[in-house]
Amino acid sequence: MGRIGRLLSFIRVMVGSDVKIDRGGEDIRTVEHFSDSGDDSFPLPGDYVQTLNQTGTGRDSAIGYIDLKNQKKATGGEKRIYARDAEGETICEVWLKSTGEVTAFNENGSFTLRPNGEYSVKNGGGSIVLQPNGEYSVKNGGGSIVLQSDGVCNINGLIISVGGNAISSSDISLSTHTHNQGRDSDGNTQVPTNAPNAG
Repeated sequence: MGRIGRLLSFIRVMVGSDVKIDRGGEDIRTVEHFSDSGDDSFPLPGDYVQTLNQTGTGRDSAIGYIDLKNQKKATGGEKRIYARDAEGETICEVWLKSTGEVTAFNENGSFTLRPNGEYSVKNGGGSIVLQPNGEYSVKNGGGSIVLQSDGVCNINGLIISVGGNAISSSDISLSTHTHNQGRDSDGNTQVPTNAPNAG
């Protein structure tokens, strides 16, 4: 036979956990906590507890908990795991969605894996995105780097070809660019610089 009570405390013991519950009418008792193997969850006072009588032992087991403070968001077929602070507010979550998308977040950042393989990481300072075609981009408030799927790299407008040749956003090719040199510290006139060796 099952009963529902309100969680008063959850205490770790050597082998498992003891759950102190209020079943109403001054019926306060401590029961054993049971959950799936590999599931290490710690409910909060105020959660509701489902208990089940252990036939022949005179003891009850806690087999499930309900958080009534936070709104549930998962829909059919989905799995969402979230953690709460001491006040019971959600502070981080991992959500496996029925569309194939996987998301995770905390108050400072998030990541998303979309069904097509696109992967993105964001926080208040910038973002990283890996596209399904292999294009990779990093951006922050000061600039960006984009490595295209064909191997061409764009660093704040400076284009670097697959062969290593660089062309600025103002169309100056570093592979053919030269400078005339003035007099050096000894007063000698220098010859123009040669273009970089792209080979």
